[in-house]
Amino acid sequence: MKAFRGLDSISVAGGLGALAFLGFLPTLFPGKYLIGVLTVAAIYGIWSVSWDFMSGLTGRENFGHSLFIGVGAYTAGFLNVQFGLGPWWSLPASMIVASLFGLILGFPTLRLRGPYFALAMLSAA
Repeated sequence: MKAFRGLDSISVAGGLGALAFLGFLPTLFPGKYLIGVLTVAAIYGIWSVSWDFMSGLTGRENFGHSLFIGVGAYTAGFLNVQFGLGPWWSLPASMIVASLFGLILGFPTLRLRGPYFALAMLSAA
């Protein structure tokens, strides 16, 4: 990957230090509001990194991210409400379900080229 060749050890250490600080931030300021804001920020951060990975490295415009995140969120909520599972059980299960859904949808659509891939993912979402 050419994108990681320009990183030096100081940049990596600074990034890891910032992540460690964000990890300990809820212990410094206890409260549900800050944890909620940090959770939403982490979700959007993961979403943007996956969007950059898909469109930046592969060159394909993918509009199906909202579908996969929605499937995972719906699965986690369903397992929490219907079966009373906590986040430590429902989160891995929702990741597995969303990944399987992405694999099932990805095999036929990755054969498409050009704007047809983007249109297929947009219609699925």
